[in-house]
Amino acid sequence: MAELREIQYLTDEMLTCAEQGEWDLLIDMEQTRGKKIVEMFEPIKKERPSTLLLKWYEDLKQKDREIKMLCEVRKSELMKNMGQFNRGKQVSAAYTSA
Repeated sequence: MAELREIQYLTDEMLTCAEQGEWDLLIDMEQTRGKKIVEMFEPIKKERPSTLLLKWYEDLKQKDREIKMLCEVRKSELMKNMGQFNRGKQVSAAYTSA
């Protein structure tokens, strides 16, 4: 159960990082968490999981969806900023070539 708690802790921290815009830290945590999930579930993937484990997994998936949504919001913001930057460059180039 210590492994579950550690994965849960990392997931909660990842959600906090996403909410606070700490993207580099979120990526580091995701890599660590991913390894821990594989280490934990690889040996038991052929067994029938317990109800508690299934509930925990559903909670984990919900938090992953929240993290993904926050990442998508940030991606949209970055794409918008890049578009504005590129338009500014075009205007500047047109102005300097005139």
